[in-house]
Amino acid sequence: MTAQQKQVAADLASGKLIEAKTKEEREQEAQEETCGQQGKRKNKGADKSKMNGDKLAPELQTIMMFGKLGISPPVKQDELEAIIKQITEIQEALQGKGRLEQMEAKAELLKDDELLKSEDYLALSEKHKNQN
Repeated sequence: MTAQQKQVAADLASGKLIEAKTKEEREQEAQEETCGQQGKRKNKGADKSKMNGDKLAPELQTIMMFGKLGISPPVKQDELEAIIKQITEIQEALQGKGRLEQMEAKAELLKDDELLKSEDYLALSEKHKNQN
C-alpha cells in the first residue's frame, strides 16, 4: 500500500472522508425510492366523466371531441347506443374516403388511369356516393 492509500484509509477511519457508494448501491436505492411512489398515481388515468343515475356529465374535452364530429354528446345512458352507431358510420365513411384518396393519389403518381377504372375503386366510389 502506498503512502497516499494509507493516508486515505486513515482519513476514512477518522471520519474526515466519506466513502462514495458504488453504482449498484445507488441504483438499488433509487429503485427502492420509486417503489414507494407507485401507489400515489393510482387514480391519475381514471375516467373523469361523472354519472348521476341515468344522466351522464361528460367533461369539456369530451364534449369538444363530439363537436368536432358534428354529433351532440349523450346526456342519458339510453342515448349511448345511437351515438355509438353514428360514430361507427362516420368512421366507416372516413375510412372509405381515405382509401379512395389513396387510390387516386397512387393513380396520379403512377400516371395510370387504369387504377381508377378498377372494380375496387368503382365499388368504393359508389359506396361513398351513397353515404353522402
